[in-house]
Amino acid sequence: MPPAPARPGGFIILTSGTTGLPKGAPRTKVSPLASAMIVDRIPFPRKGSVVIVSPIFHSTGFGMWTVATALGNKTVLLRRFDAGYMSTGDMGRIDEHGLLHIDGRDDDMIVSGGENVYPLEIENLLAARPDIDEVSVVGVADEEFGKRLRAYIVPAPGATVDDADIKAYVKANLARYKVPRDVVVLDELPRNATGKVLRRVLEEMD
Repeated sequence: MPPAPARPGGFIILTSGTTGLPKGAPRTKVSPLASAMIVDRIPFPRKGSVVIVSPIFHSTGFGMWTVATALGNKTVLLRRFDAGYMSTGDMGRIDEHGLLHIDGRDDDMIVSGGENVYPLEIENLLAARPDIDEVSVVGVADEEFGKRLRAYIVPAPGATVDDADIKAYVKANLARYKVPRDVVVLDELPRNATGKVLRRVLEEMD
């Protein structure tokens, strides 16, 4: 089936946790020269791979493209999917209003106990709490589940984060298998020179 398009001239929702964007980032207009689509025609609110469709992609392949956003220009790698289609490497969903929500990167997916988990969904939930300044959710090796979820949290200034409270909060708002089994409090998240969180470092921390 053809891809399901987002509403023409609509918005892409850039949620907190998206690389390079601050917490509470505003929505971003879809370019007038391109449409954002989900690869498979899937019912709301299921997720799918996001592709951008534009006539200019018919003559281009892999490459870096600069996308204009409300926060300024952002350079991203777009991967050729088919004639006129470019995959952004993002996972997203189109809501009942035709708005496209970016929920995470396809290569960030964690398989835990046979369930596919996108850490950004959990990060967004926790980052909205006033007692949390930053959060990163990763998968760590586990004999029973293959990977188990671990949340690394930087508390807001003056706040105290409680392990049991965090788990109960996620359980009350998301599916049970998305509840982190470990909650670790840090003073800061490890980042590279460009400010990107080093998930690999977090995955290997004891």
